Amino acid sequence: MVNVDGEDVWRLGFITKEDLTDFELPGHVAVYLPMSYSVAGLVYLVPRHKVRKINKIDSAQTMKFAVSGGVTDVVEPSSSHFHPSPSRSYAKEK
Repeated sequence: MVNVDGEDVWRLGFITKEDLTDFELPGHVAVYLPMSYSVAGLVYLVPRHKVRKINKIDSAQTMKFAVSGGVTDVVEPSSSHFHPSPSRSYAKEK
């Protein structure tokens, strides 16, 4: 989840770059935010403290939820098949 709009507004996103020192932004990460009903999206460069990792659902479930506009059910993978990568799965709250 990434907070870019307001104190308690979160968006689904995926970290695409963990180190932005090349952009002179130490302590920041690049987060790709897909748009609902589209393959388009935006990349935000945000301070790491504005990102919250989700560990209960995988990246595929997160992407389905985001692209569907939040109308799909989020299914937690069974623990025997789910191995969260140090991945980039983030979700949205309002």
